[in-house]
Amino acid sequence: GAADYLLANHLPGPIFNTYEQGGYLIWRLWPQDRVFIDGRADFYGDAFMKRYAQAVTLVSDELPQLLDQYRIAWTLFAPERPAVQMLDHLPGWHRLYGDGVAVVHVRDDQTKP
Repeated sequence: GAADYLLANHLPGPIFNTYEQGGYLIWRLWPQDRVFIDGRADFYGDAFMKRYAQAVTLVSDELPQLLDQYRIAWTLFAPERPAVQMLDHLPGWHRLYGDGVAVVHVRDDQTKP
């Protein structure tokens, strides 16, 4: 449902997605959108993968920094991911879409579809 929603209501800007959803998003949304990460872990390198994994699991406090560093406009996570709860309360972000498979958050300053 989230991919259909995103196709119907194109959100501008870079995506921050889960590793597991990257390949599917490339298939559904490319070339108009580029994913943050996908299944090609060797392409990204160990340091990047470690930083990403610690950020999305909230082992570190890196998630807000990654969102700012890469100028992320919106996110897509599975609802059980710890990052979803953080984004629900992170100033400057709001939940735009959610179902049993995916949750989309968008920056407050982004154009709404």
